[in-house]
Amino acid sequence: MEQYDPWTMYARTDWDAEQSRPYESLFELLRSTGAFLDETSFTWRLECLEPPSCLFGPNQEGSIAEKILDWCSRFGLLGILPHIAVAIDLPRRFGPQVDERLFFDRAYSRVNGKWKTHICADAPFYASAYQSLNEEMNLIELEDPSSMLGPMVSPGHERYRRPRILLSRTASPRSEPPLEEILKKHFPGLNPGSKLDWNRLAGQFECPRPLSPEFWRIYSEPVVDFLAHALEFVNIIWQLSNPPGTADLSRLEWFLEPAGVGLSVESDRSMREQWICPSLLSSFARMALQDHVSGMRVQLCDSCHRTFVTGSYQGRYCTQACAWRHRKRRARARKSKEGLRVN
Repeated sequence: MEQYDPWTMYARTDWDAEQSRPYESLFELLRSTGAFLDETSFTWRLECLEPPSCLFGPNQEGSIAEKILDWCSRFGLLGILPHIAVAIDLPRRFGPQVDERLFFDRAYSRVNGKWKTHICADAPFYASAYQSLNEEMNLIELEDPSSMLGPMVSPGHERYRRPRILLSRTASPRSEPPLEEILKKHFPGLNPGSKLDWNRLAGQFECPRPLSPEFWRIYSEPVVDFLAHALEFVNIIWQLSNPPGTADLSRLEWFLEPAGVGLSVESDRSMREQWICPSLLSSFARMALQDHVSGMRVQLCDSCHRTFVTGSYQGRYCTQACAWRHRKRRARARKSKEGLRVN
């Protein structure tokens, strides 16, 4: 597992004309898996999603899986769950010395693009002990204060609280789907083998903090969900330019919504502003919007038919090499027609 900054790749496009924007790679990935442009509706379509079962046919599974894995080895996963989730309630825990008068509630929440950890005590009759314990544990300074807490409160206990993952209301008609449903989709490696065990696992699910290394080690994205989100992103970015003004801006806002703004002070005491994006989807959407506002547009190359981003109104080729090849091809075609007329 490696860490990288997609914005560093994006910044390189300012001085390297041959460097593609990171989000352009999603266009190429989808084209390689069979996506095509429906010119009647100005949308990209992927027939393997209609119905999804054909994704797993004997002639397609290996090639599509290989291409997606290759893309993910370069860019990582899209971050669908960190993008659509807004809060995660963890199992309630006892204090370090188990005492049924002292409980700790723990949760993660997405605030300004970052995932924050929250721990608070539920000790109505134990305030003095909690105060001394809080000073001893130094909850604010600890990287993972939950590691110093006691065991989980069991489901049969009267103070038990079931874990849950709360999704953005724009992500689904149900903002709080059953936790078992989310676990099966995004954490299949935890599969205990039966429905009953899934219920038990959901009741004691100790989810790592989103975007942490521990989270990525157990997190997954179903192929169909991965392709569906990629296809929706590609269509929105394409429709910003082709033709202009046809994009569903509410869906573009959905891709941008999780991003926050961070501030830092440089060595010369000047203030620096930067985007904080909790998912690759939100990073790509922010890059694409930044390009669009600066006058860039997504175009199909007349020569190789791959998508590329250009700021030229008459831009027709993704590279100079493509332009040269296409002109050479047209020149040969003209000579061939002239030869046929002479004969």
